[in-house]
Amino acid sequence: MPARRCPLHPGQVARDMLSRKYGANISRLAALVGVSRSMLWRVLNCRAAVKAGLAIGLAKVLHLRAETWLRMQATYDLWCVRCRSAVGS
Repeated sequence: MPARRCPLHPGQVARDMLSRKYGANISRLAALVGVSRSMLWRVLNCRAAVKAGLAIGLAKVLHLRAETWLRMQATYDLWCVRCRSAVGS
């Protein structure tokens, strides 16, 4: 059975860290991270997953290793799959 609480989506973590450090201008943040504005918006709003390229960009800007971002995403994804499996049981 999955843990009772859903782990944070890495986009939520990135959103909090980026807004504290750089403010809320999505275009500026996207340029800093090195991805399109729409891609960053989708991730920061938990509608898309953190992939390797974005993880590298976030690592450069926020000083957390790319592996950390990918691990957060994998943890979130596994929790979601386990919850769906538990509901279907």
